[in-house]
Amino acid sequence: WFGALLLGDEMADERRVLELATVELVELRFLDDRLERRIDAAYELLAGARRPLHGLFSPRTREVERLARFQADSAILHENSDNALKLLGDDYLARLYDVCSDRFHFGAWDLAIERKLATLESIYSKISDLAARRRAELLEWIIIALFVIDIVLYFLPLRG
Repeated sequence: WFGALLLGDEMADERRVLELATVELVELRFLDDRLERRIDAAYELLAGARRPLHGLFSPRTREVERLARFQADSAILHENSDNALKLLGDDYLARLYDVCSDRFHFGAWDLAIERKLATLESIYSKISDLAARRRAELLEWIIIALFVIDIVLYFLPLRG
């Protein structure tokens, strides 16, 4: 995976392409690992948010914000690694990179990362929807309580 034999006088460009492909592979592995950990944490947050009276009426806002920020950071890192490749103008170097990307299975890594980002987005939206629903229920109960208080005060005789 991390070995190549380069023959020729001027192989600096080829070496840079191989280094770029290796760095991209390391970034993809790092991103995949971080996504795995964040998905596990998001599932725990979602499971905790569904328990009755856990966090009272909304999940922990700070964790939801951190989850959203991580998702954005992951998408940006993934996009930046793709944008770095657009600088290859030479057809030979582009073909060399294609061979490296096939060898390192970048397509499979991309699909896995996109799927995990979609899963993270789904979990994030479910947590946000749950929090909004709980806030709406709380407001409904407050309105009902105010109606009851108003009715009780109306029928109580005034003392004094």
